[in-house]
Amino acid sequence: MKKIALVAFLVICALGFAASQMQAQPANGWAGVWKLDSGKSRLHNTAPRDVTLHIEVMDGQNVKFTANGAGPDGKPFTESFAGKPDGNQYPLIVNGAEAGKVSYRQESANKFSALGTLPEGSITESLTLSPDGRTITVHVQLRSTQGDYDETEVFIRQ
Repeated sequence: MKKIALVAFLVICALGFAASQMQAQPANGWAGVWKLDSGKSRLHNTAPRDVTLHIEVMDGQNVKFTANGAGPDGKPFTESFAGKPDGNQYPLIVNGAEAGKVSYRQESANKFSALGTLPEGSITESLTLSPDGRTITVHVQLRSTQGDYDETEVFIRQ
């Protein structure tokens, strides 16, 4: 009888631990607060002083985020997007004004792609959530009248 009670106790403990771990991870692995890691990123221009990305939702139904920070000159900025990952273009808002249009597509649970049109050109992005849910890597290709470049942005979960 003591062996059965001990086994039952261990199973209950294991289930309790598993449940606590599931609660620690958001249902949508993309949702949360992320910080740009300029040391791990490969940026085209001088790194901004600070970028915090707040992803409210990023799944098969909706994409909604806000990014706040300060550029290399210390000037604050805000960027936001709300749309669906259906391939249609939705407004990208920068500092309160529409800066372009972006469409998102969900490739898998851990990968999205984006295409954008901006007044000075176009942008293509591939966004990947790491398997452990701690890092988002964004590969960016910008094609513009001022030149073309590629960069990689790495965001760390906070």
